[in-house]
Amino acid sequence: MATGIRQRWLPPFKILCCLILGAPLSALAQQGGIGGRVSDQSGGAGLEAARVILTGTSRIENTDREGRFLFRNVAPGSYQVRVLRVGYKPAIQTTTVTAGETVALDFALAAAPVQLDELVTRSTSRARRMKGWTNSSARGRSGCSRPATGWAI
Repeated sequence: MATGIRQRWLPPFKILCCLILGAPLSALAQQGGIGGRVSDQSGGAGLEAARVILTGTSRIENTDREGRFLFRNVAPGSYQVRVLRVGYKPAIQTTTVTAGETVALDFALAAAPVQLDELVTRSTSRARRMKGWTNSSARGRSGCSRPATGWAI
């Protein structure tokens, strides 16, 4: 009798296991990707540490030493890809991702030196007299000295 139950339940159980385990794999097969390279417009050298942002999502990638980036498991659809790097003008491209394919995007960033605002510092020189300290410049030497008495070590 145990053999009959096994023969009756085993094929449906196998089918159920295949469906459950195969579902995540089919979901990944429906994803796509976005990859490419970020380079300097003047010399063509890859730009390391540029931030590549997939707008409309919370996904951000940094470029490697050769300027390459890759977004994996991107749902099919239309996206804007934005690239930022200090010292360069930002760049934006729009692309469409299809299931099972990786879209290649190349960015050539133009140099844009960062201009900082002027910073003005001002110092006032006021002689402060602290108890126990003497200014030795009055005696012709530079620096301050402290008498040996009163030191607690």
